[in-house]
Amino acid sequence: MMFRLMARPLPAFLALLLFGNGAAWCASTVPPGSLCPVEKVGAWIRSIDPQAGEVRLFRPTGAPSPISAHAGECLLFGDRVQSDRAVVEIETASGMVTIGRYQGSDSYEVNAPDKAAEQHTWSGLQSLFDFLRTRPRAPRPGVSRGGAEACAPPKPERPVSSLRPLRQLAATEQRVGTDQPAIVIAWKDAPADQKVLVTLSRADAIPIDSRSACGNTPVRLQLKPEVRKAGETLLVQVRAGSAVALTWTVRLVAPEELPHPADSSATGWALGAWCLYRCPSDVQLDALSRVEADAASYLAANWILEDALAERSPPKLE
Repeated sequence: MMFRLMARPLPAFLALLLFGNGAAWCASTVPPGSLCPVEKVGAWIRSIDPQAGEVRLFRPTGAPSPISAHAGECLLFGDRVQSDRAVVEIETASGMVTIGRYQGSDSYEVNAPDKAAEQHTWSGLQSLFDFLRTRPRAPRPGVSRGGAEACAPPKPERPVSSLRPLRQLAATEQRVGTDQPAIVIAWKDAPADQKVLVTLSRADAIPIDSRSACGNTPVRLQLKPEVRKAGETLLVQVRAGSAVALTWTVRLVAPEELPHPADSSATGWALGAWCLYRCPSDVQLDALSRVEADAASYLAANWILEDALAERSPPKLE
């Protein structure tokens, strides 16, 4: 079973089903066959204004530099984009960057993450990334990593909402690899001004970590080295007000006990991405956490996390 990138345009009804009708398409003017290896992409050019404006792309290796850059161009680690007259919007894994005329800078360089050489992908990941490139992107809340977050005062006439887990985390019992330094907890149906407290503890109620967030902002809980032992059982609770709204039991297991693709030695976020689409429900917390860990460095990881948090339909499996 592999992802297959559809070579022909989608029928209108299928495009509506997959992509919805509330967002604009991001058209690409990149020539066919442009280099876009999923494990090396850290950003892409969202738009160039005016479209005829000259934008130079400097690559450290391979093609002679500079070359002319286009809207929709994938930017690889080490690439540098420069524009003196055109305004260039660049979507990076950590947010939007604008360079060029009347901007704070006329250039942008894509820095490689420290773990770039350690990543191994699986056979369908490139097709998955190419599929996601056709989807309109929408803003999503960042993952809270702080200890506390101030929320707007709630409206007194509104009762505390009943939170629900994301579809990806519907199973209340989860397995997580002992190689994971943190886990990401997410939910839905909370008003934007609702304060939510998430706690992580041992089975004997000894606290490990806690985070607060507003609305549906996911949180990242640290797994201390002393608790990352196979066989350890942890408890995650999400509170809205004084009530416990959601609970997960997390059992730590050796990484080799988790599912892996048969055709590769995928690691890191690439392994998490594979598992989001292929693994049973009780390892989705592990998968989501692996993707989130590298979502600020790899554009593909960022988009896959975005789709998971938005509960968007994945491409069909064959």
